[in-house]
Amino acid sequence: MGLSRLEQETIITFNAAEKTANIYSSDPVWIRKIKNMKGSRKYSIGYEVDVPKSYIKVSPPRQYSEETKKKMAERLRKARQNKSSSSSTNKKKAKKAK
Repeated sequence: MGLSRLEQETIITFNAAEKTANIYSSDPVWIRKIKNMKGSRKYSIGYEVDVPKSYIKVSPPRQYSEETKKKMAERLRKARQNKSSSSSTNKKKAKKAK
C-alpha cells in the first residue's frame, strides 16, 4: 500500500558545522532523483543520501518589470522570425542542391 500524497515527504537537513546535507524522501519524484546517487540508502518507505551542502539551493522566482517583460517578448518574437526564415532558406538551398 502506497503513501497518500500528504504523507510523501522530503526532508533536507544540514547544520553550520558540517559540510554535508542529508536528504530523506518518501516522495516518488525525489526517490527517483536520490536512489541512483552514490551512497544512497534504502529504507522501508523511502531513500536517504548525504550530499555536499553546495547541492542545496533556494532560488525564488525572478520578478520582472512590465517594461522588461515587453523587451523579452520582443526579443523572442524576433528570434522566432529569424529561425523560421532561416529554416525556409535552408530548405530552398537543399532543393537547389538536388
